[in-house]
Amino acid sequence: ATVHRYMAHIRFASWLGCGMVGTETGTPNESYSYTPECHTEAALLTFMENLRPVVAYAEKMGVVIGIEPVCRHIVGTPKRARRVLDEIASPNLQIIFDPVNLLDAGNYREKDSVIEEAIELLGPDVAAIHLKDCVMRDGELIFTGCGQGEMDYKPILRFVKEHKPFIHVLLEGEGFEIMEAEDGMAALSLSESTNFDLIILDIMMPGKNGYQTCLEIRKKSNAPILFLSARTKDSDKTLGFSSGGDDYLAKPFSYNELISRSKALIRRYQVYKGKDDSRNLQKDTAAHDGMSPKSICFHHLEINEEKEQVFSGGKLLTLTGTEYAMLLLLIKNQKQVFSAQRLYEAVWDEPYYYGASNTVMVHIRNLRRKIEKDPKNPVLIKTIWGRGYRCD
Repeated sequence: ATVHRYMAHIRFASWLGCGMVGTETGTPNESYSYTPECHTEAALLTFMENLRPVVAYAEKMGVVIGIEPVCRHIVGTPKRARRVLDEIASPNLQIIFDPVNLLDAGNYREKDSVIEEAIELLGPDVAAIHLKDCVMRDGELIFTGCGQGEMDYKPILRFVKEHKPFIHVLLEGEGFEIMEAEDGMAALSLSESTNFDLIILDIMMPGKNGYQTCLEIRKKSNAPILFLSARTKDSDKTLGFSSGGDDYLAKPFSYNELISRSKALIRRYQVYKGKDDSRNLQKDTAAHDGMSPKSICFHHLEINEEKEQVFSGGKLLTLTGTEYAMLLLLIKNQKQVFSAQRLYEAVWDEPYYYGASNTVMVHIRNLRRKIEKDPKNPVLIKTIWGRGYRCD
């Protein structure tokens, strides 16, 4: 199934005029988690066996397959990547070079020699470069934007100037500090110890899957959650939103789309919820010592705009940034009917697209569960069939 999926991506790339389909090399298990088996001979042979028909199809369609070596994946070193290139021996199989992805806690001190070896072994076959930065903190490798860590770019830039002057270089310079979790349990642990502005989840993760992880995170955090997944059915997206996700991006996607959606989610979170730790928001209303002059009363709800807080009968509710934005917009415009398109463009701050109405519907349903006394018979947010939603 995976081989056919990659062939479909190659076919679409050819139709759209895209020259390359890129991929990391994964792990030899369905949970996509690292085990020592990743670096075995058997895993490498299986990977090459599966890759050969994909590369053959890429040759037929005139598309390049770019594989990106990652230290914890099957192709985890420059030498293993060189072997794959030599044994398959196709001009349509090339390398996406991300120097940081070759590093971990075990080889970090030798990072310069690791990168030099990669340039020496893989240089002629590098088709694209992905540059980010990193720093070692408490024994953990932390990804950062370019120039914000400890990477020495001189040998990489010299290589580009001398040998690949027209290569595509993707700079991860958005200023984000990135922390990675290898599975759902690790993601939960990080979410409990760190105040994130954005959480990005895959669905197929070892241990707890993305949906389960999202549900658990939502018990303690209202940080925006973006799902990235190869699952593209409407039912998958609905499940993602129902579990507490704020947005859903199906693979394959462009770098620009990922960055745009990430920035939009972070912006809304900072505007509507600030950077308050959601665990403080969950405390009962010992903090509710009277509403500010900028409060709005609506039925049994009180909204404190200065603190971006919503109370129901004196109890503090935990809303996501998206839910808060939707509620505030509807309440401030009572009696007005908002279509799904109007709601989406106002709250998500991006153009409406096919399928966005389903996104809005799921968020409305989640919001009703939190604010309505009887979500199945809503009083606060009413559905005006064929037109949209309205607060009365």
